[in-house]
Amino acid sequence: MATRSFLTFDQEEGEPLSSSVVASGLRFHLAEDRIRAFLMGENLYGEPELAVRELYQNALDACRLATARREFLRLPGAPSSREAPEIEFFQGVDDTGRPFIDCLDHGAGMGIAEMSQAFCQAGVRASDLADRAAETAAFAAASPPVELWQNSRFGIGVLSYFMLADAVSVTTARLERDGSIGSLLSMHIPGPAEAFDVVDHGASTDYGTRVRLWLKPNVSVSAVATLRDLVITCPVNLRAADQRGLEHRWSPGELNQATSKLSLSPHNCVPAIPGTLWWVHADGLGAVLADGLWAGAWLPGMVMNLHGAHSPALTADRQKIVGLDFQAIESQCEAAASTAVADAWHIVGNPDWLLGATGRFPRLADAIIARAFDRDDRAITMHKRQVDVAMAGFVPGDEEHSTNSNTTPVVNWRLSRLAAGGLYTELGVSAPAHRSVAPGRPSDAIMLGMPIRIERSGTNDRPSRWFESAVSIYDAERLLRYPLRQIIARARELGLPVAENADALPDTNTVVRTALSFARRQTADGTFRPLSAFDLQQTSWRLGIPVSDVIGELEMRTIEFDELARTLVMRPLPTADLIAVSEDATGIAPWLRPSDAVGMGHVSRAARASGKLCSEIIETLRSLGFVDVPVLDLTGAEPTDHDVRLLSRDLDGEAPTLRADQVSPMAHLHDVSRELGEPVSDLRRRLGRFGITFSDDVPVPSEHGESKRTLLRRLGLPKEKRRLVRWRHLRMISQDGDGQAPWLDPSTPVPAWLVATVALHMGSIDEVIAGYRWLGYDVNDPRTASVTAIPGAAAAHP
Repeated sequence: MATRSFLTFDQEEGEPLSSSVVASGLRFHLAEDRIRAFLMGENLYGEPELAVRELYQNALDACRLATARREFLRLPGAPSSREAPEIEFFQGVDDTGRPFIDCLDHGAGMGIAEMSQAFCQAGVRASDLADRAAETAAFAAASPPVELWQNSRFGIGVLSYFMLADAVSVTTARLERDGSIGSLLSMHIPGPAEAFDVVDHGASTDYGTRVRLWLKPNVSVSAVATLRDLVITCPVNLRAADQRGLEHRWSPGELNQATSKLSLSPHNCVPAIPGTLWWVHADGLGAVLADGLWAGAWLPGMVMNLHGAHSPALTADRQKIVGLDFQAIESQCEAAASTAVADAWHIVGNPDWLLGATGRFPRLADAIIARAFDRDDRAITMHKRQVDVAMAGFVPGDEEHSTNSNTTPVVNWRLSRLAAGGLYTELGVSAPAHRSVAPGRPSDAIMLGMPIRIERSGTNDRPSRWFESAVSIYDAERLLRYPLRQIIARARELGLPVAENADALPDTNTVVRTALSFARRQTADGTFRPLSAFDLQQTSWRLGIPVSDVIGELEMRTIEFDELARTLVMRPLPTADLIAVSEDATGIAPWLRPSDAVGMGHVSRAARASGKLCSEIIETLRSLGFVDVPVLDLTGAEPTDHDVRLLSRDLDGEAPTLRADQVSPMAHLHDVSRELGEPVSDLRRRLGRFGITFSDDVPVPSEHGESKRTLLRRLGLPKEKRRLVRWRHLRMISQDGDGQAPWLDPSTPVPAWLVATVALHMGSIDEVIAGYRWLGYDVNDPRTASVTAIPGAAAAHP
């Protein structure tokens, strides 16, 4: 018989076999004992006490079914109160000293069909049974329809009981579909693999279920503590107690503030939508819940309970949410914006809360500020003073001492808005003089490219500056999810230039949003960066579509991209290129972002891994659209590991890198010499091989930590004057208002907004101006500053 290799053998469907069949009729089978051990073991659920959660969720499903049946039959609701809860847990020991956990619910109970075909059948849910399916259809056809939502997903939760128990006893009576009460049934399950009987005890006077877990020896679990931590809110009255006297109660729709999972208290938490949404102060810690249960998803600023139609998908162990839908959360929150302003302004009107909301739910932050516009009694506290929100609005950064690299028009607009809101009246800055200003919205920070972190859908992004290009419109839509026309209208209101064809642009889609998500639209120096070839390649990979399709979608919307991307249509990226663009130089994800700086350390690792020269790796990166790559003379020898370290400004081999097209400060070379103990002459000669030059006339960039002494010397302060500089002076000239580097640029006048803001904390405007001038800075006086009604005219970057 001829030999074949599995590497080249490929049998087409329907091709006659030339070899003999050695086995037939095979099927997959389950090893029942092993599968049962897996489903009832800690390998799936992780923590044995989560069996108590499964017990609770099954009881809650039963209560919801009973409620739906009564509603469908127009029967009165079952009596329930804190004293007579619908679900009750009790943990104790019986007369023989055997420990147990009881769960009693006044739900729909079970009949023989549910007990034999669902409760005892792993992988089968009661909702899968024919009778239940017919009932669900009848509920949906009712007028009005009767809603029924159930927790059960896989029909395996009952087996988890045996993580804690070596036996389970069940007593139940069913609320029948016609409203009658079925027989009282019981069963005792001596073990997960043991046979057991269902016993009929005749007519029952009430319906519901009691499940008793007979705990294994040496099991250490508290049902009260477990439920107190995991059940953050419950739609029915719930009580948990034990024989020691420990007890906890839940009232329907109220927040359980005793949980250890969150940081909640009555003063920092206000209900918005009963059972669904609570606003949480910025100093608290909220979360996203899955049907009232803790699911490992923290969410600062609020507690959102996703239930019913909004119930999230969960992992098999039901401990974590899969694919959190931020859009659904934001939509529900927006609907409650009016009540937030009316009832929880002390929470949602806090600048820190609004800042966090802008990064996660910018439309919600906008909605809250918009509702506050309509009220005369709403002000925001900034710098320990009240600001009229209707006049000033709110944009992240208003509450800070830092210019945060914002453009001059944006900073001047901030002065005019806050002056209009009355923040600087006590300093002699007239509020009426600035009343023509356009109030700000939180989302304006994203439109204007302010340095704000955006965290949603599992991503961590930063907005780009606004450019007169369709790409800025589509990028704002991606981050804000406002309709495209609304984005264009707001851009015009802010004075931002928009593309000539803006009004004719087609709507966005997944391809466009994905392509824009990989990198920012601006380079390190703030200039425009079209989409790179690698941005398009990653879009193709992620969506499983050809690069040509990506190009077509971008061209339809006049979104600029690197023309080199067209070469990817004809050829896949070779292995060496994949190594160059992968973060770990392995040729596989995660990938570098084309807008990020790439250091020589990465270049060197990629060169070794691919067998290429460092110069070839740099050229590959450039060809794929990476704009911030090392600029060095590599015509000589390949850099050694020590060279790579020396070429990095922070001596770590990574970006930022010294550049051959820029003269570096001699002070840096002296710092390296002191740290490494190598002569300056040797270092200068070694770095000179790569085109690096040095000069005493080049200052150390302040963003890299220029020392106080160097700055004061650069300001021209004589030695005797430098001795008089105190912390308050350093705070005035630090960009972040913290008395530390980076420092304000002494070649640029101090913005009027910063002068006014510093004066709020450190004296009068005259004193502050005198202090800046004493330090060698020129200043703009906020009392004579012109009104900046909108930020856009010069904030845009053509």
